[in-house]
Amino acid sequence: MAVGQVGFKKDKQVKKVHVETRVNAIINRLNKTKTESFPDLQKERADYDKEQARTEVERRQQRLKKEAKLARERKELAHQKKHAYDSMFDEEQVRHSSNQFRPDDWEDDFM
Repeated sequence: MAVGQVGFKKDKQVKKVHVETRVNAIINRLNKTKTESFPDLQKERADYDKEQARTEVERRQQRLKKEAKLARERKELAHQKKHAYDSMFDEEQVRHSSNQFRPDDWEDDFM
């Protein structure tokens, strides 16, 4: 079988039409639009593979940058959460909040 030739599994189901006269106008219009190209498929595939590998590397780098940024943000939030009350309980503030240093009539303000 020649390259590009169509083959059928069951020849009985093939419908053939016999054309009495050849219409050159139709054939000429078809020949005007006909293009033949002989692409280098191996080169195109290699270029495609290189492009895919490059985009995969870029995606991986972007993902690593995002993960590093998230890790930094989580670490910063954990640090803020851990050290949020560091200056709250220094000696001066504890002294003013203790009940033993309050005046005796401090409950009178609430009545």
